[in-house]
Amino acid sequence: MVAAAAFSRSLDMWTANAWDISSPLKILALGTAVAVIGVALLLLLARMGSSPVPTSLSMASLILVLVNWQSLEGSTRPLLILLISVFGWLSQRTIATDWVWLAIIFAAAFGVAPIFQVAASHIEESEPYPLVERRTPQPAAASGVIEDVVVVVVDSYPNLHIAESWFGHDTGPLTDDLELLGFTVEPGAWSQHTFTSLSVPSILEVQSVIEGGPVGPWRNRSSLYRISRGENFTAQTLQSAGFRYTHVESGWDGTTCGAQVDHCVQAPFFDDQTWEAMAPTIARSWLNDSYFTVSGTFNTADALDRELDAVVSNGTHDFVFAHFLLPHDPILVDASCANSSDEARQQVDTATVRAAFSDQMSCVDRLLIAVLRTVDADTAVLVTGDHGPATRGQLGRTPGKWSDADIAERFSVLLAHKLPDVCPPPVRPDPMAAMAAILGCAVGADFVIPGPDYLISAHDATDPVAIDPERMARIQELVATGSLPSDSG
Repeated sequence: MVAAAAFSRSLDMWTANAWDISSPLKILALGTAVAVIGVALLLLLARMGSSPVPTSLSMASLILVLVNWQSLEGSTRPLLILLISVFGWLSQRTIATDWVWLAIIFAAAFGVAPIFQVAASHIEESEPYPLVERRTPQPAAASGVIEDVVVVVVDSYPNLHIAESWFGHDTGPLTDDLELLGFTVEPGAWSQHTFTSLSVPSILEVQSVIEGGPVGPWRNRSSLYRISRGENFTAQTLQSAGFRYTHVESGWDGTTCGAQVDHCVQAPFFDDQTWEAMAPTIARSWLNDSYFTVSGTFNTADALDRELDAVVSNGTHDFVFAHFLLPHDPILVDASCANSSDEARQQVDTATVRAAFSDQMSCVDRLLIAVLRTVDADTAVLVTGDHGPATRGQLGRTPGKWSDADIAERFSVLLAHKLPDVCPPPVRPDPMAAMAAILGCAVGADFVIPGPDYLISAHDATDPVAIDPERMARIQELVATGSLPSDSG
């Protein structure tokens, strides 16, 4: 019974993420820790003379309350604990065998049934999200022009036009420093997708992984996450050319290391899996609001700094991928990368939220420059956003109701790239084109990229809607000339 209660949260989470979760071992380890503590307390109480069956029922009931703490009303929590305590005290004065059937029912409901739910969810959600036909990697050889390739995804960072005019962000320091390091910084770059789980795979596949049109409801992201975890055209092409693939985990489960990675730099234990598992529990009361995003980003920056120091001087070919979770909302840090104030975190009006988001971008600017100073002339680098912010609330609207300003904010992305002078530049200012240019120069090939096709997707990526090309061109021109108000309908 105690084990059933202890693993209930882990099994619920596994059921909800049947195919998406990279590995259930971490959340099962958390369940094991709770079970060990519960059993230890049971043994202690048994030595004090308590009856095992009713005591186990009381302990298991208490664990259920604690692991579902955040979903209970404030006044309900002490009442339930009181009832469990009274039950435990009274049950000690009854015959233990009177509680056997209740114990069996409890174990079946909270132990056996969840295991069947996990199995059922794997069967029901076995169909992965449908992708377009993927590129087939061909054996390649290093061109000798590029020694190392580095890709850094910066989550939710908008393009310079939007950052300056809508968020009041001073882009000068970042632009100046990157240009001194040999980067080309695109002021008006655009993603083709609205969510990380679609954008990052498309960048690494050097083509959009989906197309517009009806798509049934789905919850199985395994086909997408395999790409962002390492099974992608860019990595496979570079590996065939002799590049060693280093993958720096971000703390987000979608960019954990897959089996194809040569060298994995793991995220801290407290990542998004840990957060999701612990957030509904009483432990949430003591967890820092910055949870995994801040620690993950700082760890990524530190790890990337170490890896770049190593690869630029080792004389071999390396491919390094990293994903910064910041400046993605919520507001967590200020411009100095210290924890933001309570006042900044609690802002709800658009203007103050954007000001705080600008501070968060300033923190990321500092991290990027500190890391990228180590790259040398033979290293090709792509720094890109995956999508822009969403301060206008557009993610809560259906694609057909997105205004021009909604589209401009969400599709705008930071884009900076560094290539040797002999390499052809990207054919257009978007992440896929920049990735194609770097990959092509690294292996002496020409990769044709389709599109661009800009697709608005809901959170579950159901029924992606393509934006009319003429409308998108008009939006891009308005943003470039500063003629699209940030508060336009």
